[in-house]
Amino acid sequence: MKIVIPCAAGKVPVECGDFNGFMRDSKHRSLIFVGDPKEAPNNGGLRYVSPDCNYKSNETFRNKLCSYNDKFKSRGYNPDNLLPAYKLYENSIYRELVESEIFGMDRVYILSAGWGIVKANFLLPMYDITFSSGRGNYNWQSRRIDFSKFYRLDDTCNETVEFIGTSNYVKMFEELTKDYYGDKLIYVNSKNFKNKGFIDCKVDRKKHRFWHYECARRKLNSCCDCKKHAERNSSDS
Repeated sequence: MKIVIPCAAGKVPVECGDFNGFMRDSKHRSLIFVGDPKEAPNNGGLRYVSPDCNYKSNETFRNKLCSYNDKFKSRGYNPDNLLPAYKLYENSIYRELVESEIFGMDRVYILSAGWGIVKANFLLPMYDITFSSGRGNYNWQSRRIDFSKFYRLDDTCNETVEFIGTSNYVKMFEELTKDYYGDKLIYVNSKNFKNKGFIDCKVDRKKHRFWHYECARRKLNSCCDCKKHAERNSSDS
């Protein structure tokens, strides 16, 4: 079973001057990726760009990040000290899922508003992009972006994939996984989806602002309890 959860606005803190976690352009300037660079604040220490801006005349930053990860896999190339996706976000649920025996590194994926569906160990630069804010904000991302290069699920796999996320991300998940061969389970916590066959998380949103983290954590704990129960039954027989 694979699990996909949305990205988060809260990233681990880094020092701007250290380039730690920031991709750099050809002039070694620190970059932060946003939905609309034209609307971004004026910050002399950072260059605001879109993933689809050109790194070079025939290469976008999106393509650059793909080749960057390929080099990292083949020879450990990581001059900008980029973090794997599951370590980029502040909330601990990403690391809890990766470190669990139930899922592990190979079965955890993140739906990033900036980059698409990536594996937990895919290196990502610092970015501030979301589907949640409105048009006109610098961090707003249009769903018309082509995320095909960053779709890391294997469509031929028949393993069940579960998505736990907010309504702003459900449509993108459905679009990206429309050709996925295995079963898909979508957990939501919104009245808008009650008649669409999705699974209601039943998490109190007043107590848990980020209800999808709580839902993922409960699911992880439930799976762990089931595994322990099965192991006990096996040892008793």
